[in-house]
Amino acid sequence: MTQALAAVIPDNLAAHFRVANMRQGVIVLQAGSSAVAAKLRMLVPTMKSCLEPTFGALADIRIQVSADLARRDAPAARPRLPPRAAEAALQELARGLDDCRLRTAVLRLARKARSGRG
Repeated sequence: MTQALAAVIPDNLAAHFRVANMRQGVIVLQAGSSAVAAKLRMLVPTMKSCLEPTFGALADIRIQVSADLARRDAPAARPRLPPRAAEAALQELARGLDDCRLRTAVLRLARKARSGRG
């Protein structure tokens, strides 16, 4: 079924949904976000016409938002530098800046990094 849907669903959505189940002519798809779910809902008539020749008459295609998929799709958190390393990197950056206001702002960020607020 996933392969049949791949012919209908755009590539940018394909990685953000899965087939949850099919019972009594109702297919349930799980989407990784409400935005993906909305786009899939717009494709329901096309999905039905594509799947019915293979799977028989379909009563409905339902779309649900799945927290599990949303977590899987979320970008990985970037590791943060330890405060002293962040401060040192920002101070080094500030040394190479000619613009006084920019240098002052970067040094202010360096102080915040040292205190763990940056």
